[in-house]
Amino acid sequence: MKRLSALIVAAALCFPSFGAMAWWQSIQQVAVSGGGGGAYSGVGDKFPGAGGAYGLRAYNAAYATGSNSAAIICDTATFATCSTINILANGDFDKATAAASAACATACVVKSLTDQSGSGHTMTCAAAASCATLVFNCNGTKPCLRFAGAAQYSTTFTESAPVSYSIVAKRTSVVDYALVISTSGNPFLGFNNTSGFAAAGSDTGILTLTAAENVFHSVQSTQAGSGTNVFVDNTTTSNSNTQGAPGATVFLGARSGAFSFTGDFEEAYFWSGSAMAGTDATNVCRNQQTYWGFTGAGAC
Repeated sequence: MKRLSALIVAAALCFPSFGAMAWWQSIQQVAVSGGGGGAYSGVGDKFPGAGGAYGLRAYNAAYATGSNSAAIICDTATFATCSTINILANGDFDKATAAASAACATACVVKSLTDQSGSGHTMTCAAAASCATLVFNCNGTKPCLRFAGAAQYSTTFTESAPVSYSIVAKRTSVVDYALVISTSGNPFLGFNNTSGFAAAGSDTGILTLTAAENVFHSVQSTQAGSGTNVFVDNTTTSNSNTQGAPGATVFLGARSGAFSFTGDFEEAYFWSGSAMAGTDATNVCRNQQTYWGFTGAGAC
């Protein structure tokens, strides 16, 4: 009997209970997975090196610390009561803090968009009348900037060819060419002067591709000496239109005269001296469609 008892004790020591074993395996799994859940990923994680990065979410995972600025918002009436709004650690624009701020007690505009690329090219508008309005529940529950007519942001910078652009926006009114991002030279990315088309402009012509009105689209373009391409959601086209020397100012929204943008804006990026290949454009588009929750002309 003593010998049998000893064998039972030894077996218990050598083969722990299934419950204990499962507990130990779960601890090991937590250590490997980091607690589970997907980490934030932005456009900058798919195509890095932007010279300017603007929008209502984090440019990349590194920017999503909870303490980095997205924008300065101000009250519409006086343009004097202002608050800095950060990007949260999950990559989102801190909509709750903005909504509770004195700046947005009645209505508010975005005075400046921080350049999240770290290049220092912050976009600013001159007065409340030339700023975009912050809308809290625009794209579902996600916020946006609502541009109307003369809304214009600018920063001083001379891009180098090739220039690549990326935007997430929807046009809500057709007046003329709608420039979402452009330079004081010819290169631009936005929408055509006729309904239903996105447009990329270069020194030797305009390249267009179907883009339904009143729908969010992911739009990318590279403009270089060898030609121009444009990607709208899951479609693409290109031609031999070439880009000359960009001007010394980069704009969001209106550039001059009738070349303004009326619609909703989520984000925009430019890359100076960097061409975006088809695979890059697809990866950026997938990231944008996944985060903002739309398919536009079709899933990338």
